[in-house]
Amino acid sequence: MPRDPTHFNPVLVKVYATAYETEDGLLVVTRDFEKVWLPKSQICEHSGVKHLGDSGDLIVPKWLAVEKGLPFLVPGDGSAIDLE
Repeated sequence: MPRDPTHFNPVLVKVYATAYETEDGLLVVTRDFEKVWLPKSQICEHSGVKHLGDSGDLIVPKWLAVEKGLPFLVPGDGSAIDLE
């Protein structure tokens, strides 16, 4: 099966809060109050969420949002994609 051509495109995830931070990861709390660990290496440099205490717009590759089951927005599209 061919790979989705948007697999690596950045997507926007709304984050309520960050709960914990390690050298390599960030534990984020989604708007649905689910806690999800994300590798810092996959957080876009332009993301508004990068460290403990941050909240707002998190930018990660689409594949990661899909893998973690996170609802996301496609930049420029304005429509939410909920994976549930």
